[in-house]
Amino acid sequence: HKSILLILICIVNVTLAQSVSTQVQNFGKVKEWNNPVFETVYINTTAATQLFLPIAYKPDLRVSFEKNKLQPGESTKISIQYFTEEFGKFNKEVDVFVSNLSVPITFKLTGNIQSFHPDALTICPRIDNAGLQTGRTFNQKIKVVDANTNDPLSDYEITITTNRSQERFFSNKSELIIKRDKSDLYRFEVDKDGYKTAFTDVYVFKNQQEITIGLEKIIDDEEYFEIPEEETINDSLFASIIERVKEEARRKPKPAEEVKKEDEKEDSAIDLPNETVAEEESWKDRIRNSEPTPDKPATPSTPSISEEDKISDSKESDTEETDEIIVKEDPPKVDLEKEPDFTSDGSLNDTKYAYNHIVFLVDVSGSMKHETKLPLLKYSINEMIDVLRPEDKVSIITYSTEAITLVSNVSGNNEQLLKSTVNKMQARGQSFGKEGLDMAYELALNELIEDGNNEIILASDGVFNSRNFKEGKLYRQVNKQFVTNSIRLSTIGFGKSKTALGFLENLASEGEGSFIQIKRQKQAETILVENMMQHSRRDFINK
Repeated sequence: HKSILLILICIVNVTLAQSVSTQVQNFGKVKEWNNPVFETVYINTTAATQLFLPIAYKPDLRVSFEKNKLQPGESTKISIQYFTEEFGKFNKEVDVFVSNLSVPITFKLTGNIQSFHPDALTICPRIDNAGLQTGRTFNQKIKVVDANTNDPLSDYEITITTNRSQERFFSNKSELIIKRDKSDLYRFEVDKDGYKTAFTDVYVFKNQQEITIGLEKIIDDEEYFEIPEEETINDSLFASIIERVKEEARRKPKPAEEVKKEDEKEDSAIDLPNETVAEEESWKDRIRNSEPTPDKPATPSTPSISEEDKISDSKESDTEETDEIIVKEDPPKVDLEKEPDFTSDGSLNDTKYAYNHIVFLVDVSGSMKHETKLPLLKYSINEMIDVLRPEDKVSIITYSTEAITLVSNVSGNNEQLLKSTVNKMQARGQSFGKEGLDMAYELALNELIEDGNNEIILASDGVFNSRNFKEGKLYRQVNKQFVTNSIRLSTIGFGKSKTALGFLENLASEGEGSFIQIKRQKQAETILVENMMQHSRRDFINK
């Protein structure tokens, strides 16, 4: 009973010893929260002098007194501010201690933050944090290191995703600083050649310590997107055959026996499985059919005419004209399998391959700068230019922060202009590819080759950062362009991002094109040539 009595006496004494205008502040629903100040008036109603005791620093609260010392009957203003970067409801209690009171005075702040003002502070300022960022906009430092050695890494691509946006950056430094305007849950996807792609989910907020992302080395680089060894061998053979044809066209033709001996000598230096050797022999036969020899001029092959056909034609020309309707028979079908792929100058054979209009849509954002990306692509395009005919056309559009048409509908015989344009492409900026794809379709439609291969080739290492970009809508657009206008879409995917490569593969599928990956220079030598041959072959187009 005595203890209860003492508590009641203390409460009465505290109540009588103070007078506070209000101890509760409800801010309600607040839009553009900017750290409003709650103010209340305190009066010393005791007969003794009162001191406000020091309050330990808290990063989310600031309490200040107009006067720290009050004589009996004096009053002062108490100010309280709340600092946060969190949305939604809050309920904060603040205890203020006075020298001659046994229990603290408790203030309560409540409210519901709907949004923040750009100048809102997220942390209570004081002398030792004067260098910290206090506005809503803040910088976040990200560091990429080797997971095992902790050594800093550079030349990586980082994709930053929230539930509202996606951004991609390429950094040639270990530390990357990104500017944010609000706290949020971010997914960081880091892709670097020779390392496994890392996925890290982090809640990013102001004044956070730097975020360190560790990458694990790939033990065997061929583990990811491995190209079968057999395919690599065939690519190499194909490249050597093309080069041989060009060289033979520049030199005086040799006797057939000497050519045969050289071929046998060259074959013996390559150790291949029986199936691959047989395949190479088939390629040689097809190429030799187009090579100039002393008995055969270097002209595109034409269907052979039998002696019986010649005699029949001669008899018909000698007969007298009659009123009979003569039904012309269709010309004999050409066996494309027996047709050579190339003429003696190394260009595509007109008889076997229809004319092409190839529209290259090239991602030149910063992440494409790596030596295994844009440089390999340029090399591959230049190899393709070598086999073009005057009737083949090439257009080139690049996209990063904006889409630009570099050349439009240039003839295949303007090799110097095309290669010069390709070699000048540089990687920088972001990747707003949707705008570039719209331009590519418009250009392809305006320069459509009837009964030819009209194809857009999109080369990239990621998805689009375009505004209002939706994958499903884009897939439907690509498919409609093929069904309606016969404009095919193929894609070339670089890097190891599963999200990006999946996106590009789906695009190619909807556009009835090829999904291509280029990892090595040997593969780059022939891959675009083979793709063009596949899609422009006359029996493929006409089926």
